[in-house]
Order: sequence, then structure tokens, then C-alpha cells
Amino acid sequence: MSNLALSCISYKGVFETGHDAETETEVALFNPRQNVWDEHFAFASDSGEIVGRTPAGRATIQCLRINSELQISARLLWVSIDYYP
Repeated sequence: MSNLALSCISYKGVFETGHDAETETEVALFNPRQNVWDEHFAFASDSGEIVGRTPAGRATIQCLRINSELQISARLLWVSIDYYP
């Protein structure tokens, strides 16, 4: 998924791990070169949010700020014009 890779440029920095609030653990962030997107994330078309399915997915969403207001607005617009997902 290209927008996930683009968000990494802005916020990932040197982070290799992040905090998963659900399990209260520090976990490795999603690596698009090693991990399968659908195993770690789902798209909620009604809200425009990317939802974490795993600790790595949830930590990545928080660390990279994947569900910012701007990103959600863009996704909802893309859904409305059948561009996304």
C-alpha cells in the first residue's frame, strides 16, 4: 500500500519499535519489505481509518500517525470516487 510507505518517510525516522497500547508491549514496527499488509492492517471504509490487527499494526499506526485527520479525510474522498481501496 503506497500511502503507508509514504507516511513512513514523514514520521518513522529512526524508530524500529513502538508501543502497542492494547497489549502494553514494545513491538517491532511493520516492515513493508518483510511483512504482509493484510495480516497487520485492515481498512474501515466507513470511517476512513486504517485499523491495526496485530500489536505491530497498532504500534505502527500510532507511531506513524497513519490516522491523522488529513489522511482520513483524503481516504474518505478517495472512497467516494471509487479510487480507494
